[in-house]
Amino acid sequence: MNNPGSITKTLSRSSYAVYLIHMIFVFGVIYLSKDIDLPLLAKYLLQVIVITISVWTVAHCLRKVPGLKRIL
Repeated sequence: MNNPGSITKTLSRSSYAVYLIHMIFVFGVIYLSKDIDLPLLAKYLLQVIVITISVWTVAHCLRKVPGLKRIL
């Protein structure tokens, strides 16, 4: 980990944006998945995967918006 690659640099640059928007996605995904009938562990893993991918994707896209790039 001492030699950060392009993926870790991208994740690191988006960390503040993730911090700001992650709770919206957490509550949204949990609310939308409340009626899914899956075992608890499977539902948890599905929620974690969906939340992680969606939050990092949105944060990365927000950083490309010209006005937000300086803030985030």
